[in-house]
Amino acid sequence: MWNCAQREWKLIILALGFLTRLAPARVSTEQDLRDSVKYYPIVGLILGCIVTIPFALGFGNGHPWTQAFLYLCLNLWLTRGLHMDGLSDLADAWGSLKGGELFWKVLKDSRIGAFGCLAIVLATIGTILAVHDLLVAKFPYALCLPPILARAAALLFMSVTPTAAASTLAKMLAAGSTPALGAATLGLACLAGSVCLGVLPSAAALLLTLFFVFYLKQAALKAGGMNGDFIGALIVLSETATLFCFVVLK
Repeated sequence: MWNCAQREWKLIILALGFLTRLAPARVSTEQDLRDSVKYYPIVGLILGCIVTIPFALGFGNGHPWTQAFLYLCLNLWLTRGLHMDGLSDLADAWGSLKGGELFWKVLKDSRIGAFGCLAIVLATIGTILAVHDLLVAKFPYALCLPPILARAAALLFMSVTPTAAASTLAKMLAAGSTPALGAATLGLACLAGSVCLGVLPSAAALLLTLFFVFYLKQAALKAGGMNGDFIGALIVLSETATLFCFVVLK
């Protein structure tokens, strides 16, 4: 029992180190990396609490624009901008209207294009606007849900979407999830949001997140599979959509 608990704790730390700066990155086996995937929503919960608590306790009160900017900076710093980078890469590949090998050539190009810039600008502005409105409305606790819901959605997406042949990391991570696990974690995240924050915005956030899962799955099928950029893009899109659902429907 103790050995089992130690292993599960090790997997949580591994997931934290892989997705955030909250734990040191460490060398791990393929099996451990695959098994740690189930704890991605827990990482989202920890991340959500960390980026929410300062503002819930009143840090920067009276300066909502500054608070919103600091929220975004803290989120990006803790996640190393990993997911925003995925959104940018996918936007460039999508905007190129290319298919097959040309799609992947654009996706993997380290240079950023016009569509990538637009995606980052829109996601940044959208996040700041939504966080500002939630803080003005004295509803900071809604900031906790987006990171959880987004990473639960990532589990579902990985489990129902084929991976690209060349993406060994995505294939390894996808093997750690199942449709049942993805659906269960996404449902639990929505249920927790409904109980703590409101049924209507949480349900709307769930529906929008499922739309992004479906849309990116179709895009991946056309491209010959998904990689980590698809997952990162899904996380950013889900987080931003969830914030706006609470702004509009709270």
